[in-house]
Amino acid sequence: MGSGSGLDVIKYPTCSNTCSLAAIMKTLISISLIVLLASCQTKNSDKHTTIQQTDPCNNLKDSIKTNIIFSKADTALPTKDFYDIVKFIESKGNLRLQIDDNIPLKIEYWQDIYLTHVVDTCNHKYLTQFFVLKNVTASSCYFKSTIPVNGTKDYFPRFNFIQWNFANNADRDSAYKIMNWVYNNDAIITYEYRYNQTVFADKRLYMFEPGVKMFEEIGVEYAKYLKQYLSGKENNSR
Repeated sequence: MGSGSGLDVIKYPTCSNTCSLAAIMKTLISISLIVLLASCQTKNSDKHTTIQQTDPCNNLKDSIKTNIIFSKADTALPTKDFYDIVKFIESKGNLRLQIDDNIPLKIEYWQDIYLTHVVDTCNHKYLTQFFVLKNVTASSCYFKSTIPVNGTKDYFPRFNFIQWNFANNADRDSAYKIMNWVYNNDAIITYEYRYNQTVFADKRLYMFEPGVKMFEEIGVEYAKYLKQYLSGKENNSR
């Protein structure tokens, strides 16, 4: 948004097995409701008064940043299980770890997760809310199918494969619910995320992000493969 954006930082108690998810979600929802209600008051239009009214929308901030602090996941990036799953996905035969020809595999990783939520507040002024999941680490890579979409020659299914890492499963579940709230309450920029497939594992979230409806099927297919793979590993470890 604009370079003159106001930026607030709100810190929450460290999330752990005793972290109150309900409190976090209540606060997230309250932030949006307060902003909407405070910024969208209707300007009075009494023709008998000469007092200059101030439009509350003129003082609306462009952005708010909220830090949600989780327990630190003590894992090297990318993790070994990330590489193992990447190899498993490759073994299915129809995907390659390239965006286009002659572009090699690139694995990205980061220390915090940034979720962006946009609200159309009033007079079409948009408030951008940045929810930062502190200490949640992640790795990702990009897969592209070697087989085009049925009925086409030039559209090849693809998805971004992402692994989120957590210190414990309570943090994993909290982060998932926060992510769901952000994506399901924003029709402006999160349209592409509605086709995501998410798979749960011990202290992990795996996501297949196809980005468009046309490629949704391949995300569903490989999420199913991954669930079977993880189930087999769990059974073998017993």
